[in-house]
Amino acid sequence: MMAIDTCFLLNFLERYSSDEDTDIVSSAANWINAGVRDALMLENQIPLFLFPKTLQLCGVSTEQVAIQVLCNVFDRFTKDVSPIKINANRVIGDMARPAHLLELLYRFLVPDAAAFDDDQQDTNVSITEQPSLDEVEKQQFQDYDKVKKACLQVARNVPVLTGMVSLVGKLMASKEVQKRLNGMNLGSIANSPLAQEIKVPSVTQLAGCGVRFAPAPEGIAGISFDRATTTLNLPVITLDGNTEVILRNLVAYEAVAVRGPLVLARYTELLNGIIDTAKDVKILKQSGVVVNQMKSNKEAAEMWNGMCRATRISKVPRLDGVIRAVNDHRNRTAMVRARKLLKKYVFRSWKILTLLASLVMLLLTALQTFCSAYPCESTWFGTVPQLQRP
Repeated sequence: MMAIDTCFLLNFLERYSSDEDTDIVSSAANWINAGVRDALMLENQIPLFLFPKTLQLCGVSTEQVAIQVLCNVFDRFTKDVSPIKINANRVIGDMARPAHLLELLYRFLVPDAAAFDDDQQDTNVSITEQPSLDEVEKQQFQDYDKVKKACLQVARNVPVLTGMVSLVGKLMASKEVQKRLNGMNLGSIANSPLAQEIKVPSVTQLAGCGVRFAPAPEGIAGISFDRATTTLNLPVITLDGNTEVILRNLVAYEAVAVRGPLVLARYTELLNGIIDTAKDVKILKQSGVVVNQMKSNKEAAEMWNGMCRATRISKVPRLDGVIRAVNDHRNRTAMVRARKLLKKYVFRSWKILTLLASLVMLLLTALQTFCSAYPCESTWFGTVPQLQRP
């Protein structure tokens, strides 16, 4: 079976992007794209050492000649199907290192993963560490306890509300009320895709802060943020019907075979974080970073939003430095600072403010009811002076 698959894949690679093929079936775009997706699936990989032997059986004189022919075939195929475009003239000459075609494509995109361990960004900037999911949930429970204690204390101290203590206690003990007061569904937050994204502003938000986007011809190795020109350099990526399948299989291979930093997974997380809507794709397309061959920008945005995060935590110092620099630039803008102040001192206290407003309204209603039955003006407030007309 493997011999048949090897012969089929070798024939497919040799005829790929060939203008001399007149077969209607094998030259159809849908058939070619389906063949590319199948050839790059992790479970369909065939050892590369079988291809030179197959060529020798087909009449090639020596193994060295077969390897040279295959290098040209693989080089053309890899550069063409790679979703991330690299302008560097990188020739695939060493076929002994990669084990299969998917690894060949991965090493073409990430030639040296160890180089990404060096953080070339300015790390002297104080960056606030983002809280983890457990810390956020713990803080939410603490806020809920404060609201609960405040409700019970006010109900006990106000004479009119003394009989409502038991009712307030039962209400605050309800799990549904706990969820609503916490402002989140505690049972499903761990599975929320938004909670799995890295903390980075979207393309639209960055553009509003004056950040520009420029293509990086070096590929993933060229990702950087220039503070002087406020330019975020990103590799050019082509979005088509094969992009999602190829990226998912590359990330899966990286997770199981690469021991160093998960560079490609971190790159997909970065794109997943900055692309949220069709407007984000449009801005990147106008900047030359994205070449969208899908039906619409909305479809491209949905593809990135559907990308799952890595199977294990990926920390890439160089890319993380870029993310920190981008976040720091956005945090320095006046609009973001004002929004943070409102969020810190107003939005975080909305539960207490809502509770106090509700209690004030309840007290005013009780006072109005009491004064409708008893003469409050003469009893408590004395005689109200009347203005005499001249």
